[in-house]
Amino acid sequence: MVNNLAIHNNSKGTRFSSSPPNLNNTIRGFNDTEVCRNFTGPRTIVQLLATAAGSSGEILSIHPPADRSEFDLRFDGPYIRCNKPNASAVVLIDDLLSQRMDTLQGSLKEITSSYYSFVPGFEVLPDGTRKVVALDKPRPQMPVNATNELFITFLRATKDEIGNVTSVERHYSACRLFNVTFDITLQFDRGIQSIRNNSITFHGNDPVPYGDPHPTGMGAQAYGSVFWAIADGIVGSMSLSLDTATETKLGFIDTRLSHTALLGSDDLDYFFWLNQRNIYPIDTNYLLGKQRLQDKALARNRTLDILLEELSFNVTVSLLHNTELT
Repeated sequence: MVNNLAIHNNSKGTRFSSSPPNLNNTIRGFNDTEVCRNFTGPRTIVQLLATAAGSSGEILSIHPPADRSEFDLRFDGPYIRCNKPNASAVVLIDDLLSQRMDTLQGSLKEITSSYYSFVPGFEVLPDGTRKVVALDKPRPQMPVNATNELFITFLRATKDEIGNVTSVERHYSACRLFNVTFDITLQFDRGIQSIRNNSITFHGNDPVPYGDPHPTGMGAQAYGSVFWAIADGIVGSMSLSLDTATETKLGFIDTRLSHTALLGSDDLDYFFWLNQRNIYPIDTNYLLGKQRLQDKALARNRTLDILLEELSFNVTVSLLHNTELT
């Protein structure tokens, strides 16, 4: 027998999501006759596995059926796909970025935003209409009006052969959660693990809906929990900011992205160049420090959208690491 991920089983959703009963004075599995559940976020094990896989940039160890073994495994699971957003989404991202930059973060005011990412959420106004808001910090474990989407904008620099920044362009990405079938080959040889991605098959073109409480929502809540855990490590900002208390400029990282392998993406080089120019204003070349080179080597200079899709693959497969989720 080999482990198979249980997330596609709608009855196993509570293994992945924190979903208390929807009715007051009820206890799950005892006197809650309703099948609806409140979606309040991922279980702690999902957060832990997502953090571990994200920081290492690798798939966590999976218990093999034997010291030397090889087998193919097919299972349904969550996967994040990133594409260019449409024009209306770009306008929304720019508007929410402007609101962010107009708001002091403590005593800091953002001058140049090199990276900004958020989950679109909704705030219900007194007249009943819904206003889109940016959930740009890790979410607490509580019900929230959100989506299984992640919007990203960043400044990408073009450099010449000696490291001078010749141009800067703002880029945008919209990442959404999908249900796919993973086809992978796992090989184990005396403690050495090797995993090959044979194919990923999408189940239609529609993203997984957000896990609102409804009778068939436990599967969506389980998938949304994995997305929530990944998004918590991506949302936030990287900017050159002004400390209004001291009138000094500094590079400001307000995101857990620095805890993941995505930090080494070439798309984030401009932030480090800006920070360097702030410290050494005479030097116009972008000089890579040893630590930055290590980060970039881990990410292999790939773009954020590719790295994020790889991260979602690694996290989903890493769920097999915990036998309570299989």
